[in-house]
Amino acid sequence: MSAQQQFSALTAALCAGLSAGEELFVRLTGEDSDFVRVSHAQVRQAGHVAQRRLGLALVVGQRQAEAWIDLGGEATTDLQRAREAINQLRAVLPLLPEDPYLNWHRGADRHERIDQNLLPDPTTTVAEALQEAGNLDLVGVWASGATHAGFASSHGQSAWHTVYSCSFDWSCHRSDGQALKGVRAGTTWDRAAWRATMERARTELRQFDQPRRRVEPGMYPVFLAPAAVHDLVGLLGWGGYSAKARKTRTSPLMRFESGQAKMSSLVTLREDAATGFAPAITAHGFHCPDSVTLINRGVCGESLVSARTAREYAMVTNSDAEYPLSLRMEPGELPTADAMRALDLGIWISNLHYLNYSDRSACRVTGMTRFACWWVENGEAVAPIEHMRFDDDLFGLFGDRLTALTREVELIPDTSTYDERSLRTYEVPGALTGMKFTL
Repeated sequence: MSAQQQFSALTAALCAGLSAGEELFVRLTGEDSDFVRVSHAQVRQAGHVAQRRLGLALVVGQRQAEAWIDLGGEATTDLQRAREAINQLRAVLPLLPEDPYLNWHRGADRHERIDQNLLPDPTTTVAEALQEAGNLDLVGVWASGATHAGFASSHGQSAWHTVYSCSFDWSCHRSDGQALKGVRAGTTWDRAAWRATMERARTELRQFDQPRRRVEPGMYPVFLAPAAVHDLVGLLGWGGYSAKARKTRTSPLMRFESGQAKMSSLVTLREDAATGFAPAITAHGFHCPDSVTLINRGVCGESLVSARTAREYAMVTNSDAEYPLSLRMEPGELPTADAMRALDLGIWISNLHYLNYSDRSACRVTGMTRFACWWVENGEAVAPIEHMRFDDDLFGLFGDRLTALTREVELIPDTSTYDERSLRTYEVPGALTGMKFTL
C-alpha cells in the first residue's frame, strides 16, 4: 500500500469515529530521503531516513485543539495511537478559549500532485561527483528522495503531494582557509554541469593566490551572483510579502506599497507554487494558486495571505505562513558568461551572510561579503577582496542602480533538515547593480 493509500485509509477511519458537532482536519508530512556527508572529497557518512508525521486538529465551534504523532507504518497501531490523541484533544477542548480568527477550509475538493521520479542513484551520483572533484578538498551534504504532504478533513476534502528532488550543498577549501561555496539542486542530476562547476572551482581557488585587496568604503558597481541575490530577496520574506505585516504597517515594503519608493522595471517576483517543490495546500486546507505576483515589473503586487489573516481582514487565503516557499525572480537579458565583462570595473560578489535589517521601515539591510568575492578590472577578476560590510536599501539595489539581470536563473533550495527536509526553493538570476559598503 502506498503512503497516499495508507493516509486515506487512516483518515477515513478517524473521521468515521467523530461525534456530533466535531470536525477533524488531518495533515501528513513525510519523506524517504538519502543523505551522504562528504569531507576531503570522501564519503564520511551515509544514511536513509523514512518518516511520517500526522497532525490532528479537532474543532468544535470556534475552539480547536491540535496534536502531532509519529507514524510507524503498522496500520492498526497507527490508528490506535491517532484515536488516543483525538480522545486527549476531546478532553482539553472545552477548557480552551474560542478563537475568533479560526479559519479552516471546509470544502470537499480534491487535489493531487505526484511527480515522476527522475532521481539518480545516490551511490553512483556521489561517486561521480567525487571523481570530478579529483584532488579538491570538497565538503558537502547530498540529500535526495521523495517528500510527501497530505491533507484530509471530515468534510471530504483530500489532497496529496509527492515530489522528488535532490541537492548537493558543497564547498571547496584551501589549506589557508579560503573557500568557495555553492549548491546544485533539481529533480535530476547533470554530471556535465557538475564537471563545469568543479573546473570553475579550480580556477577560482587558484585566484586566491593573489594578495587580498582592501577596498575602501563607498559606492561600487557590483555583480551579485544568484546566491547573493537569493540572500537579499529572501530577507524580504521576513514580512515583506506578508498581508498581516502590511495591515499592521510593520512590513519593510510599506514605502513601496504606498508609492513613496519604487524598484526597477526589471524586477518581477512571483510565488510559483505550480513549479516549486512545496505543496500547494496550506496547513488549513486552502489550495494555493499556481502563481502570486508579488512585484510586477517594479510595481508592488499582491501580498501573501494566511488563513488567519484572511479571516481577520476579510481577504482570500493564498499562502500558508505569509512567506514565500517557491519564490521565482524573472530573468533578464544578460548572458551569465558576459557578466564579468559587463561589470568591467567593480566587485564580484558570490555570497553574502549575516544579513539583517538595519532600518526595517526604510527597507535598509546590512550584511557581509563571504567566500569568493573579487575585485574586477577590465572585465577580469584580478584579486580577492578583504571581507566587507554593506549597509544599503533594497530600493536602491533593485531600483535605479539595477542595470541588468542574467538570462539564466539558478535553483537554490533551503537545505535545512530540522525535523524534515525543507521544500523551500528560490529561482533567481544574477544582478548587475551598485552597492554601498561601510567597512
